[in-house]
Amino acid sequence: MNKLEQLIIKLKTYDFQKAIQKILKGKEQEIINLLTKEQIYKGIKGDGSAITPTYTPQYQKIKQAKGLYQGFVDLHLSGDYLESFKAVYQKEDVIIESNRMEEGFNLSEHLKKRYGSLVEEFTNEHYLMVIELIKSGLYDDIKKTITNL
Repeated sequence: MNKLEQLIIKLKTYDFQKAIQKILKGKEQEIINLLTKEQIYKGIKGDGSAITPTYTPQYQKIKQAKGLYQGFVDLHLSGDYLESFKAVYQKEDVIIESNRMEEGFNLSEHLKKRYGSLVEEFTNEHYLMVIELIKSGLYDDIKKTITNL
């Protein structure tokens, strides 16, 4: 079998789904940070708009007293909510979610009801960054796979 035939066989049997999951797992914290630190903490929802309605005056005072109030909703007080995000891997998908329970109720669901479902969704810019991470990882993995021919 010549090198071209070997290359064709390698590429035909390359498991993209498995490779993508491996890439996502390797970049998991970086991807979660895009949603939490680069987006939610900066008061931005998935459609790029500000997280509104604003905090109540009482909550603003609590945040100011802790030195955390920045003039916009950042959903950060103790840090527990933003740190609770994790990646859930399904057969063909990965979902970044928080199941933070707070005093008997699901804080994540409460915040989605208050601020809208887009509060835990990637902006288009961050979604494209995740795609670039995947593309770069696939390029490196395929290159490694076919280099050994």
